[in-house]
Amino acid sequence: MSDGIHVGISDGYDRNSTSYDEAARHNREGSARLVASLPVDHVERILDVGCGTGWAGLEAAERLGAHRLTGVDVSAEMLARFEEKVRGRDDLDVDLHVADVLEMPVDDDAFDLVLCAMVMHWLPDRAAAVGAMARAARPGGLVAILAPGPRHDREFVEILEGLDPPVPPEIPGAWAQADIEPEVLRDQMEAAGLEIVDVWVERRVRVVPPEAYMARLVAVGSHVWRERLGDEGAEELMGRALARLRSAAGPEGWRYTFTKTFAIGRRPGG
Repeated sequence: MSDGIHVGISDGYDRNSTSYDEAARHNREGSARLVASLPVDHVERILDVGCGTGWAGLEAAERLGAHRLTGVDVSAEMLARFEEKVRGRDDLDVDLHVADVLEMPVDDDAFDLVLCAMVMHWLPDRAAAVGAMARAARPGGLVAILAPGPRHDREFVEILEGLDPPVPPEIPGAWAQADIEPEVLRDQMEAAGLEIVDVWVERRVRVVPPEAYMARLVAVGSHVWRERLGDEGAEELMGRALARLRSAAGPEGWRYTFTKTFAIGRRPGG
């Protein structure tokens, strides 16, 4: 992931913070399945890395009875949406920070559960990020990750690659580079000192209206286009891509592959 695209992530998510929850509902559902797969019945302290508007951490807190939830994200506007959701609650102590994963203002050995849902693919140093999450987990604590899987959204990559006039190759390349291979993630978790509990891939074929599909891409990744093309060029590209999606869609809608990599590791000890 180029430095330019990484720098633009906070601006992109700030821009799309109000539409994110609805547009990325399949990511929310995947986070719920990750939390449901955790081999524990209760945790007290949760760290949600790249927490966005809070759906992964809040799902875990609700299911596992946690009373303390810390969230870190590079987007202040996403955290503002998170804060709105928990305002007035007295059953959950929520602490939110605008921070990158490698600069999290959290203690080592502090959390029963460290979550990272649909963030890994935007991180320029994924191995270092896994290491930071592993250090934040207490001995015996869990690290749980959800990320785009092999060939995720590959049909859209092919749409981008086939546009005429062509787009800069690093734009479809950013999508292709976002794949998190389960074997690679397993190796990174083990290198960080985690014991693997489970790593698996979920592959689904979905059919949606082209407009709904594009709304999801805008909510989760429009910074990729804006960093390279500027606002006007990004709008032009999204218009051309939507036109191609519409022409490629069948009577029921646009068919695409939705692939997720799931991983759960445990820090030894405890």
